[in-house]
Amino acid sequence: MKKFLLIVPIVALLAAGCNSSNTTQTTPAPQQQVIQNPTPAQTQPINNKTDLKTYTNDTLFFSVQYPSSWIVDMWGPSETNPVYNKPSFSNPNHAGQVVTFELTNCPSADLAKCIKDTFVTVSNNSSVKQFKSSTGLTGVLYDMPTGLQNVNATGGKQVQVTVLPEKAVMFMYPNNVEPDANPTKGIPGTKNAAIFIYLRNSENTIPSEQTDAFTKIINSFKFTNTTAGNNSVKIYASNYGYQFSYSSDYILEANSPKKVGLRSKSDNATDAYGNKTPADITIEYFNDLTELPYYQASIKNLDDYVAQSGSAKSMYNITSYKNKNGVLVYSFTNAGLKSVHTELMLHNSHYYQISFFKRETGDKLSASENDVLKSFIFTK
Repeated sequence: MKKFLLIVPIVALLAAGCNSSNTTQTTPAPQQQVIQNPTPAQTQPINNKTDLKTYTNDTLFFSVQYPSSWIVDMWGPSETNPVYNKPSFSNPNHAGQVVTFELTNCPSADLAKCIKDTFVTVSNNSSVKQFKSSTGLTGVLYDMPTGLQNVNATGGKQVQVTVLPEKAVMFMYPNNVEPDANPTKGIPGTKNAAIFIYLRNSENTIPSEQTDAFTKIINSFKFTNTTAGNNSVKIYASNYGYQFSYSSDYILEANSPKKVGLRSKSDNATDAYGNKTPADITIEYFNDLTELPYYQASIKNLDDYVAQSGSAKSMYNITSYKNKNGVLVYSFTNAGLKSVHTELMLHNSHYYQISFFKRETGDKLSASENDVLKSFIFTK
């Protein structure tokens, strides 16, 4: 879990206009990141009742309402794995006060402890209390007031600093909604996953306008994509620019860096040599046309590939449609050792193939298989 150190040491403030080469600081001043947004000529006041928009994040499974005059962006650089991206919301008149959302975890499941552990400096005057949103979620609210505070510094020493005000809220994910990090990274994983909503502040005070807006955001927060019963939904986000959600009834198998599989937990079938049979579903990335199965040097593009493969009877039941990304998808039965329903698409010069090894045609996909197919999107 990342630690945040948003303090302005008194020594640093006094030395700002001087030559600092001979100055020794007990606690180094942190580097603060502020998204610089253009300031419009005129900003209308927020209408508490109607001037709100709804933002939904299908990667982290949440939605919130925010003032329509605010700017929606991403805090920090875009991550290869979208699970680690931090959506942000900022008032153009207060570029130094940005509300960010971050997936984290709370190993102890004690939100009060976890939100305190998130900050390096927690003064005696800070407030951590239970918070219940208007959507019925219970979390914790952290409220750090401004002013001189005695806080712990490196080495356990007490240092008196001027602390900037800041606010944060943390909610635990319910058991049936678990964002899934890339299996090659153990951070944050799905163990006691939590969402951290943070009013980052590099200004002297937080005006009532900002406090009111932050309160509206956290009150409107809710988790989405919940499922009925005991089934949970996970998300796999690939470094190759796609993601999909899948039921916890499946086990995710990383067959290779470019290929992942989903196997039913009840599937223990093996072949004559004792090896596991193919997974129920595989999702495969191909860098270019030459890596596709049955490629021939005479094939010039995807349309040509499908046409020649159809003529060679290596695929049949060929149809096409556009998915939610607006990408053309070829749907067909792959006639290899076993008839396999396959979906093949081209996106940004790369090829992506989803194969359903227990189905011959798309109309025979199960509900959970259809969920995988419909949730498949490109992320870059």
